[in-house]
Amino acid sequence: MRTRALRAGTGLTSFAAIAATVVLAAPSAQASVSSVSVSGVLHTVGTTYTITAKIGGVSGLLPVAFSDNGNKLETSPVLPNPLTGTAKIEWTPSSAGQHVITATQGFSTKSVAIDVREKSPITGSASGGSSNLGSGSASGSGEFLGGVIAGSS
Repeated sequence: MRTRALRAGTGLTSFAAIAATVVLAAPSAQASVSSVSVSGVLHTVGTTYTITAKIGGVSGLLPVAFSDNGNKLETSPVLPNPLTGTAKIEWTPSSAGQHVITATQGFSTKSVAIDVREKSPITGSASGGSSNLGSGSASGSGEFLGGVIAGSS
């Protein structure tokens, strides 16, 4: 009876040692976001941009979650494209100020800070055109850059 218990214990110990070796020797299959970027240079409220997360490691099947200042984007998470190693999502900022855009896959997270500006109200005028019915013109006024350009008094 004692011999059986000793054999069973030795068998379990050997199995645990082999399992630990396999786990430690296995290649890393962790998800890895290597970078996150936002298309465009000057970002304004109401304009749509593409957020791109570059994915590293063996993580092509794991979804990537995107957020703006900690709030999950509406169509997030998305699956990465295994051919390009990227995950992309469209983003339209609804407020001005600094936005921290974050891409997360598994335990890997990368962020980028983007400054978003209000849309500048641009106005102008046009005139011209005539026919045998008469002529017409149109004009407008407004403020651009706080009255620095046209429309300030």
